[in-house]
Amino acid sequence: MIGNLWQESSLKDALLDLARERTIQKGLEGRFGPLDEDIVAALQQAEPDTLEVLNERVGVDTLEQVRARLGLGQDTSGGNGHGDLWEESSLKDALAVRERERGMGRMAQKVLERRFGPLSDDVVTALSASDEATLDEIGDHVMTDTLEQVRARLGLS
Repeated sequence: MIGNLWQESSLKDALLDLARERTIQKGLEGRFGPLDEDIVAALQQAEPDTLEVLNERVGVDTLEQVRARLGLGQDTSGGNGHGDLWEESSLKDALAVRERERGMGRMAQKVLERRFGPLSDDVVTALSASDEATLDEIGDHVMTDTLEQVRARLGLS
């Protein structure tokens, strides 16, 4: 009898929803840091179906996607949402690739200068502007190529 009352109780459902909401909140805070008050309030008011979707996607959705699922607009507080935009930005990735290429170009320049002495300005400029694939090719052959072969790999005559 008591077991059946518990199974049919709305208290049971409310406690399960509360536990799910707290779990989702902790998961989101683990990813994004402290949550804005509007997100916490929206989690507390969210429908069970919304909580279920958020629970399934807690490790996947961006903070903006979470806000959208909760029916909130974009974050204009200058808080957590803007950091996430940078993390998801293709510009961030492009800048990281470019910085890696610059480092590879500087390293190739040092090795080539040790091997051939001071390099001409056009070689130095071409190294600094080269992409990762070109610099990999130069690195693969740095000990066997002549300076003319290096220049050819850089597209210089």
